[in-house]
Amino acid sequence: IWYRCAYTVQMCTIDPNHGRQWTAPSTGWNNNVLIGPGKTILVDGAKRDRTVWPGDMGVSSLVAYATLGGVESSRNSLDALYALQNPQDGRLPYVGPEVFCQKPWGDQCGDAGSWSSDTYHLWALVGTGYVFKFDDPTSRASWLGQIWSRYQAAVEYSLGNVGEDGLMQVKNTADWQRSGQGGYNIAANALLAAVLSSSVQLGHAMNDTAWANKCGSAAEQLISAINSQLWNNTRGAFTDNPGSSLHPQDGNSLVLWFNLTSSDRAAKVSAYLQSNWSPLGAISPEWEYEGKLAIGTFPGSMEVLGHATSGRADLSVELIRRQWGYMLQMPNSTQSTFWEGFQANGQYAFEGIYMSHAHGWSTGAAAALSFHVLGLRPDVDPNNRNDYLVAPQWAGLNWCNGSLALGEGSQVHASWELGADRREYSVDLDARGFHGFGRVGLPRLATGEDGMVVVATLMGAPGVVEPLLQHNLDPTRTWYQVQGGYTRFKVVPH
Repeated sequence: IWYRCAYTVQMCTIDPNHGRQWTAPSTGWNNNVLIGPGKTILVDGAKRDRTVWPGDMGVSSLVAYATLGGVESSRNSLDALYALQNPQDGRLPYVGPEVFCQKPWGDQCGDAGSWSSDTYHLWALVGTGYVFKFDDPTSRASWLGQIWSRYQAAVEYSLGNVGEDGLMQVKNTADWQRSGQGGYNIAANALLAAVLSSSVQLGHAMNDTAWANKCGSAAEQLISAINSQLWNNTRGAFTDNPGSSLHPQDGNSLVLWFNLTSSDRAAKVSAYLQSNWSPLGAISPEWEYEGKLAIGTFPGSMEVLGHATSGRADLSVELIRRQWGYMLQMPNSTQSTFWEGFQANGQYAFEGIYMSHAHGWSTGAAAALSFHVLGLRPDVDPNNRNDYLVAPQWAGLNWCNGSLALGEGSQVHASWELGADRREYSVDLDARGFHGFGRVGLPRLATGEDGMVVVATLMGAPGVVEPLLQHNLDPTRTWYQVQGGYTRFKVVPH
């Protein structure tokens, strides 16, 4: 499944000269339209729409980095979106060329264009934070500087829609296929909270401390409002809007993914989301296809990332087996790529023949597996240095291994394996090709004890390994700082 996610994103990475014509020809396909800058660009689907959609990139840019190790395509897609920013109010487009105004990249659109989605506007800002975090440290500050005033204008637009009650009101309601977008929507407010939190780091990177502090304060106030006005304690989930009876998959998953609530509430949200599972995957309450229950792979990606981020990667793996396993094994599918969405009975949505069978927003499983099951993910430090973090979750598996690109041609390889009786484990970390720092968080043993840690050097390549005593990380783990080398951490009972 991980490799098929990577392949799906690879299929959605195209030459910008080969975007889809819009409006579509009466018969066949025409994929010779220039849709953005550069030599490679990340689009929504391999066949449809072959266009930059910022919502789709909220998942696919994450997975492109986790699996393919680069951000160039994502950065070019964002550049295309920032170039189409509304000059009057800072809104970013719902979609890139040629759909944006029925003209290819480079042609002037005037006042025409589609700025009709507050959520996709926010997804573009989320993606900006991803590219900064994942990009080579020698180039990311320069890129951020080029778009910084546009980024700030876009954030200020969304902040301007926050009312006296502390929640942002959605005024431009286009979104993915979900119904009911508008008002003080939980998904939109969760996205804004994530953008504001990311803006603190970006502001410091740009030496704009005042703006970073402003965003940090706004994030705290918004997260408080989300928890006070959208929480339904009886249902154990967040409502779509204040007083709504709908508890959507997307918004609740985003609260988990972006760490916007308490651990007690997060556990209840995970249980609620699990209550919507069917044998084929997670049913999306906010989306019906022609009046029938449906399984959205976009919010499904949000959900597996949400469970994993909140420490329940076991739920992520179980959902991946159901939903992604079904798509992979279904005999009428490609059996190599993942879909735009499908009906709860397993049949295709989007009129069947129109459905995208290789859609980037369906690939979130790969990021959940890399960043949270393997546990290897980027960790940019306050000095703009690329570091990494290793914090594995067993998730019912016996072993896992993988690698992560960290810029300037360097990478780190990690692996873990449980003992035969699952009472001990080892974590191996090969950082011989990387000169930065890593933080390794060792989980407690199955018995609940911390265990005894034995540190060993592998392949005659010693690194600098030190216990990390002062930190603000997960207190249930034992933490070490590592620089270089090839190290094994063996954890056994006392």
